[in-house]
Amino acid sequence: MWNLWWSGAVMALALAASLLLISARRPLGAEGERRHDESRLLREGRGLWRSRSRQQGMAARLSLRLRQCGHVGAKAQLAVLLAWGVLAVGAVMLGGLLALAGGRPPLAVVAMGAAWGGFALGLGWLAMERKRRRRIRRLDEDIELVLQVTRMLWDTGMTLESLLNRLIQQLGATTPDMVLELRVVANRIDSGQDRERVLEEAAAVQASEGVEQFFLLFAQIARTGGRARDSLATLVDRLGAQRRTRLQQKVSQLSGTMSLVMMLCLFPALLIVMAGPALVNLGGLMGSLGGP
Repeated sequence: MWNLWWSGAVMALALAASLLLISARRPLGAEGERRHDESRLLREGRGLWRSRSRQQGMAARLSLRLRQCGHVGAKAQLAVLLAWGVLAVGAVMLGGLLALAGGRPPLAVVAMGAAWGGFALGLGWLAMERKRRRRIRRLDEDIELVLQVTRMLWDTGMTLESLLNRLIQQLGATTPDMVLELRVVANRIDSGQDRERVLEEAAAVQASEGVEQFFLLFAQIARTGGRARDSLATLVDRLGAQRRTRLQQKVSQLSGTMSLVMMLCLFPALLIVMAGPALVNLGGLMGSLGGP
Protein backbone atom coordinates (compact mmCIF):
# COMPACT_ATOMS: atom_id res chain seq x y z
CA MET A 1 0.00 0.00 0.00
CA TRP A 2 2.77 2.42 0.95
CA ASN A 3 4.74 1.57 -2.16
CA LEU A 4 1.66 2.18 -4.30
CA TRP A 5 1.13 5.61 -2.76
CA TRP A 6 4.78 6.58 -3.17
CA SER A 7 4.87 5.34 -6.76
CA GLY A 8 1.71 7.23 -7.68
CA ALA A 9 2.95 10.49 -6.17
CA VAL A 10 6.36 10.24 -7.81
CA MET A 11 4.85 9.35 -11.18
CA ALA A 12 2.40 12.26 -11.01
CA LEU A 13 5.13 14.75 -10.16
CA ALA A 14 7.38 13.38 -12.91
CA LEU A 15 4.53 13.59 -15.43
CA ALA A 16 3.83 17.18 -14.43
CA ALA A 17 7.48 18.12 -14.90
CA SER A 18 7.51 16.45 -18.32
CA LEU A 19 4.38 18.30 -19.42
CA LEU A 20 5.82 21.61 -18.31
CA LEU A 21 8.94 20.95 -20.33
CA ILE A 22 6.86 20.00 -23.37
CA SER A 23 4.68 23.11 -23.06
CA ALA A 24 7.71 25.39 -22.98
CA ARG A 25 8.51 27.21 -26.15
CA ARG A 26 10.42 25.00 -28.54
CA PRO A 27 13.57 26.20 -30.24
CA LEU A 28 13.31 27.32 -33.83
CA GLY A 29 13.58 24.40 -36.19
CA ALA A 30 13.43 24.16 -39.95
CA GLU A 31 11.60 27.06 -41.57
CA GLY A 32 9.01 25.00 -43.43
CA GLU A 33 8.13 22.76 -40.51
CA ARG A 34 7.97 25.67 -38.09
CA ARG A 35 5.65 27.73 -40.26
CA HIS A 36 3.43 24.71 -40.92
CA ASP A 37 3.03 23.94 -37.23
CA GLU A 38 2.34 27.54 -36.25
CA SER A 39 -0.09 28.10 -39.10
CA ARG A 40 -2.02 25.02 -38.02
CA LEU A 41 -2.24 26.32 -34.46
CA LEU A 42 -2.99 29.94 -35.27
CA ARG A 43 -5.36 29.95 -38.25
CA GLU A 44 -8.91 30.27 -37.04
CA GLY A 45 -8.76 29.12 -33.43
CA ARG A 46 -11.80 26.86 -33.45
CA GLY A 47 -10.44 24.66 -30.64
CA LEU A 48 -12.51 23.75 -27.62
CA TRP A 49 -10.37 25.71 -25.20
CA ARG A 50 -10.41 28.91 -27.24
CA SER A 51 -14.16 28.78 -27.79
CA ARG A 52 -14.75 28.31 -24.09
CA SER A 53 -12.29 31.05 -23.19
CA ARG A 54 -14.31 33.50 -25.25
CA GLN A 55 -17.52 32.58 -23.45
CA GLN A 56 -16.35 32.39 -19.84
CA GLY A 57 -14.72 35.32 -18.11
CA MET A 58 -12.40 33.39 -15.81
CA ALA A 59 -11.27 31.05 -18.57
CA ALA A 60 -10.67 34.04 -20.85
CA ARG A 61 -8.45 35.74 -18.27
CA LEU A 62 -6.50 32.56 -17.67
CA SER A 63 -6.08 32.01 -21.40
CA LEU A 64 -4.90 35.60 -21.82
CA ARG A 65 -2.30 35.25 -19.07
CA LEU A 66 -0.99 32.02 -20.57
CA ARG A 67 -0.82 33.76 -23.94
CA GLN A 68 1.15 36.63 -22.39
CA CYS A 69 3.57 34.07 -20.94
CA GLY A 70 4.38 32.94 -24.48
CA HIS A 71 2.16 29.83 -24.66
CA VAL A 72 0.66 30.30 -28.12
CA GLY A 73 -2.12 28.02 -29.29
CA ALA A 74 -4.69 25.83 -27.60
CA LYS A 75 -2.38 22.80 -27.34
CA ALA A 76 0.36 24.69 -25.49
CA GLN A 77 -2.13 26.19 -23.04
CA LEU A 78 -3.87 22.87 -22.43
CA ALA A 79 -0.50 21.24 -21.81
CA VAL A 80 0.24 23.80 -19.09
CA LEU A 81 -3.18 23.32 -17.48
CA LEU A 82 -2.80 19.55 -17.63
CA ALA A 83 0.62 19.86 -16.00
CA TRP A 84 -0.92 21.93 -13.21
CA GLY A 85 -3.62 19.33 -12.71
CA VAL A 86 -1.15 16.44 -12.55
CA LEU A 87 1.08 18.44 -10.21
CA ALA A 88 -1.88 19.11 -7.92
CA VAL A 89 -2.84 15.41 -7.91
CA GLY A 90 0.73 14.42 -7.09
CA ALA A 91 0.85 16.99 -4.26
CA VAL A 92 -2.48 15.75 -2.88
CA MET A 93 -1.23 12.15 -2.89
CA LEU A 94 2.05 13.15 -1.28
CA GLY A 95 0.30 15.18 1.43
CA GLY A 96 -2.13 12.37 2.15
CA LEU A 97 0.74 9.90 2.30
CA LEU A 98 2.59 12.00 4.85
CA ALA A 99 -0.58 12.32 6.92
CA LEU A 100 -1.13 8.57 6.82
CA ALA A 101 2.48 7.99 7.81
CA GLY A 102 1.93 10.23 10.83
CA GLY A 103 -1.11 8.25 11.96
CA ARG A 104 -3.59 11.06 11.34
CA PRO A 105 -7.36 10.42 11.18
CA PRO A 106 -9.07 10.26 7.76
CA LEU A 107 -10.40 13.82 7.98
CA ALA A 108 -6.92 15.15 8.68
CA VAL A 109 -5.54 13.09 5.77
CA VAL A 110 -8.05 14.70 3.39
CA ALA A 111 -7.38 18.18 4.77
CA MET A 112 -3.63 17.79 4.48
CA GLY A 113 -3.91 16.44 0.94
CA ALA A 114 -6.13 19.37 -0.05
CA ALA A 115 -3.71 21.81 1.56
CA TRP A 116 -0.76 20.36 -0.36
CA GLY A 117 -2.75 20.45 -3.60
CA GLY A 118 -3.70 24.09 -3.06
CA PHE A 119 -0.10 24.92 -2.25
CA ALA A 120 1.07 23.29 -5.48
CA LEU A 121 -1.49 25.23 -7.52
CA GLY A 122 -0.45 28.44 -5.79
CA LEU A 123 3.19 27.80 -6.66
CA GLY A 124 2.21 27.15 -10.28
CA TRP A 125 0.29 30.44 -10.42
CA LEU A 126 3.20 32.37 -8.90
CA ALA A 127 5.61 30.78 -11.38
CA MET A 128 3.32 31.77 -14.26
CA GLU A 129 3.06 35.36 -13.01
CA ARG A 130 6.84 35.57 -12.63
CA LYS A 131 7.35 34.28 -16.16
CA ARG A 132 4.75 36.74 -17.46
CA ARG A 133 6.40 39.75 -15.77
CA ARG A 134 9.83 38.75 -17.04
CA ARG A 135 8.52 38.40 -20.58
CA ILE A 136 6.83 41.81 -20.41
CA ARG A 137 10.12 43.38 -19.32
CA ARG A 138 11.92 41.71 -22.22
CA LEU A 139 9.29 42.95 -24.66
CA ASP A 140 9.61 46.49 -23.29
CA GLU A 141 13.34 46.31 -23.89
CA ASP A 142 13.04 44.74 -27.35
CA ILE A 143 10.44 47.07 -28.83
CA GLU A 144 12.81 50.01 -29.26
CA LEU A 145 15.23 47.93 -31.34
CA VAL A 146 12.33 46.52 -33.37
CA LEU A 147 11.06 50.03 -34.05
CA GLN A 148 14.46 51.24 -35.23
CA VAL A 149 14.84 48.30 -37.60
CA THR A 150 11.24 48.77 -38.77
CA ARG A 151 11.93 52.40 -39.67
CA MET A 152 14.95 51.44 -41.75
CA LEU A 153 13.13 48.63 -43.55
CA TRP A 154 10.00 50.69 -44.17
CA ASP A 155 12.05 53.36 -45.96
CA THR A 156 13.04 50.76 -48.55
CA GLY A 157 9.43 50.53 -49.75
CA MET A 158 8.47 47.11 -48.38
CA THR A 159 4.90 45.93 -47.98
CA LEU A 160 3.58 45.02 -44.56
CA GLU A 161 3.90 41.28 -45.18
CA SER A 162 7.47 41.60 -46.48
CA LEU A 163 8.34 43.81 -43.53
CA LEU A 164 7.07 41.27 -41.01
CA ASN A 165 8.95 38.42 -42.66
CA ARG A 166 12.16 40.43 -42.82
CA LEU A 167 11.88 41.39 -39.13
CA ILE A 168 11.38 37.72 -38.25
CA GLN A 169 14.47 36.73 -40.23
CA GLN A 170 16.76 39.46 -38.93
CA LEU A 171 15.70 39.64 -35.27
CA GLY A 172 15.10 35.97 -34.52
CA ALA A 173 18.19 35.57 -32.33
CA THR A 174 18.15 39.08 -30.85
CA THR A 175 14.53 39.53 -29.77
CA PRO A 176 12.92 36.06 -29.63
CA ASP A 177 9.86 37.15 -27.65
CA MET A 178 8.99 39.95 -30.03
CA VAL A 179 9.68 37.72 -33.02
CA LEU A 180 7.17 35.20 -31.66
CA GLU A 181 4.48 37.88 -31.65
CA LEU A 182 5.45 38.98 -35.17
CA ARG A 183 5.40 35.39 -36.39
CA VAL A 184 1.89 34.88 -35.04
CA VAL A 185 0.70 37.93 -36.96
CA ALA A 186 2.57 36.97 -40.14
CA ASN A 187 1.20 33.43 -40.15
CA ARG A 188 -2.37 34.58 -39.66
CA ILE A 189 -2.05 37.12 -42.47
CA ASP A 190 -0.48 34.48 -44.74
CA SER A 191 -3.43 32.20 -44.02
CA GLY A 192 -5.78 34.79 -45.57
CA GLN A 193 -7.15 36.62 -42.53
CA ASP A 194 -7.83 40.35 -42.63
CA ARG A 195 -4.69 42.33 -41.78
CA GLU A 196 -6.43 45.00 -39.74
CA ARG A 197 -8.31 42.47 -37.62
CA VAL A 198 -5.20 40.36 -37.05
CA LEU A 199 -3.15 43.37 -35.93
CA GLU A 200 -5.90 44.65 -33.63
CA GLU A 201 -6.27 41.23 -32.01
CA ALA A 202 -2.50 41.00 -31.59
CA ALA A 203 -2.53 44.38 -29.86
CA ALA A 204 -5.43 43.36 -27.60
CA VAL A 205 -3.53 40.44 -26.03
CA GLN A 206 -0.35 42.40 -25.27
CA ALA A 207 0.62 43.38 -21.74
CA SER A 208 3.51 45.53 -22.96
CA GLU A 209 2.34 49.02 -23.81
CA GLY A 210 5.02 49.54 -26.44
CA VAL A 211 4.17 46.32 -28.30
CA GLU A 212 0.46 47.15 -28.13
CA GLN A 213 1.05 50.59 -29.67
CA PHE A 214 3.28 49.02 -32.33
CA PHE A 215 0.53 46.68 -33.54
CA LEU A 216 -2.16 49.37 -33.26
CA LEU A 217 -0.03 51.65 -35.42
CA PHE A 218 0.20 49.06 -38.18
CA ALA A 219 -3.49 48.28 -37.83
CA GLN A 220 -4.20 51.93 -38.52
CA ILE A 221 -1.82 51.87 -41.49
CA ALA A 222 -3.55 48.75 -42.85
CA ARG A 223 -6.93 50.47 -42.50
CA THR A 224 -6.11 53.92 -43.88
CA GLY A 225 -3.03 53.22 -45.97
CA GLY A 226 -1.23 56.23 -44.52
CA ARG A 227 2.47 56.89 -44.22
CA ALA A 228 4.27 55.13 -41.40
CA ARG A 229 7.56 57.03 -41.30
CA ASP A 230 6.36 59.95 -39.18
CA SER A 231 4.18 57.71 -37.01
CA LEU A 232 7.09 55.37 -36.29
CA ALA A 233 9.32 58.33 -35.38
CA THR A 234 6.63 59.66 -33.03
CA LEU A 235 6.21 56.26 -31.42
CA VAL A 236 9.98 55.90 -30.93
CA ASP A 237 10.15 59.30 -29.23
CA ARG A 238 7.14 58.51 -27.05
CA LEU A 239 8.52 55.16 -25.89
CA GLY A 240 11.92 56.74 -25.24
CA ALA A 241 10.29 59.42 -23.08
CA GLN A 242 8.29 56.79 -21.20
CA ARG A 243 11.43 54.75 -20.60
CA ARG A 244 13.31 57.78 -19.27
CA THR A 245 10.38 58.53 -16.98
CA ARG A 246 10.42 54.97 -15.64
CA LEU A 247 14.17 55.16 -15.06
CA GLN A 248 13.79 58.44 -13.19
CA GLN A 249 11.10 56.90 -11.01
CA LYS A 250 13.31 53.90 -10.28
CA VAL A 251 16.22 56.19 -9.40
CA SER A 252 13.99 58.20 -7.07
CA GLN A 253 12.76 55.04 -5.37
CA LEU A 254 16.30 53.74 -5.10
CA SER A 255 17.44 57.01 -3.50
CA GLY A 256 14.71 56.75 -0.89
CA THR A 257 15.57 53.11 -0.22
CA MET A 258 19.28 53.90 0.17
CA SER A 259 18.45 56.74 2.57
CA LEU A 260 16.40 54.35 4.68
CA VAL A 261 19.20 51.75 4.64
CA MET A 262 21.75 54.38 5.71
CA MET A 263 19.51 55.53 8.56
CA LEU A 264 18.99 51.97 9.81
CA CYS A 265 22.53 50.66 9.33
CA LEU A 266 25.06 53.45 9.06
CA PHE A 267 23.65 55.94 11.55
CA PRO A 268 23.78 53.59 14.60
CA ALA A 269 27.36 52.59 13.77
CA LEU A 270 28.36 56.24 13.30
CA LEU A 271 26.70 57.14 16.60
CA ILE A 272 28.61 54.40 18.40
CA VAL A 273 31.95 55.50 16.92
CA MET A 274 31.45 59.19 17.63
CA ALA A 275 29.53 59.10 20.91
CA GLY A 276 30.95 55.87 22.33
CA PRO A 277 34.20 57.31 23.79
CA ALA A 278 32.30 60.23 25.30
CA LEU A 279 29.83 57.88 26.96
CA VAL A 280 32.67 55.72 28.31
CA ASN A 281 34.44 58.78 29.76
CA LEU A 282 31.18 60.05 31.19
CA GLY A 283 30.57 56.70 32.82
CA GLY A 284 34.06 56.73 34.34
CA LEU A 285 33.59 60.27 35.61
CA MET A 286 30.27 59.43 37.23
CA GLY A 287 31.87 56.39 38.83
CA SER A 288 34.73 58.45 40.29
CA LEU A 289 32.29 61.01 41.67
CA GLY A 290 30.25 58.38 43.38
CA GLY A 291 33.28 56.64 44.90
CA PRO A 292 34.66 57.04 48.50
